[in-house]
Formats: sequence, structure tokens, C-alpha cells
Amino acid sequence: MTERNPNDVTLHTLHEDLTAVFRSLATRESAEEMVQLLRERNRQLEIHVRDQHPETQAIRHALAEGKRRLAEALRQLIEAQRSLTDNLRRRDNDEPAA
Repeated sequence: MTERNPNDVTLHTLHEDLTAVFRSLATRESAEEMVQLLRERNRQLEIHVRDQHPETQAIRHALAEGKRRLAEALRQLIEAQRSLTDNLRRRDNDEPAA
């Protein structure tokens, strides 16, 4: 007689495994209920996203305006630095060497 390996698949083990799988599957009623819940949650998310859209747009516009103002301030700072550097060079060139 051959020795049985615990990993051997028999008709009995296959039946037990399939029975366990089918017991864990949702029934038609519970599957339909899950689909309804998912649809309802999807509707709630769509409403939430729609409600948040104006706020998101306002934030994006504020960020764009802030970026524009920062770029303008940086441009003015660079221009002032150039002007200061030019004035210092002119002053140094006009003064006699020590």
C-alpha cells in the first residue's frame, strides 16, 4: 500500500475545498446589495467632488496669482540688484585708487 502525502489531492479534499469556496461566495441577494452600496457610495463621491470643484478652482487661481506676484517681485529685486551693482561700479571707477 502506498503512503499518503498530506499534499495529495483526492476527490475528498477537492470536494472539501470547493465546498468551502462556495460557502464563502456571496449569495445573489448579498451581491446585489453590495452593488447597490457601491453605486450609492459612488454617487456620494461624485457629489463630494462636484461640491469641492469650486473651492479647488479658487485655490488653483490663488496659487497662480501668488506665483505671478512672486515672479514679478523677483524680477523687481533682480532689477534693483543690477542697479545697485551698476552704481557701485560707477562709484568705484570714479574714485582714485588707494
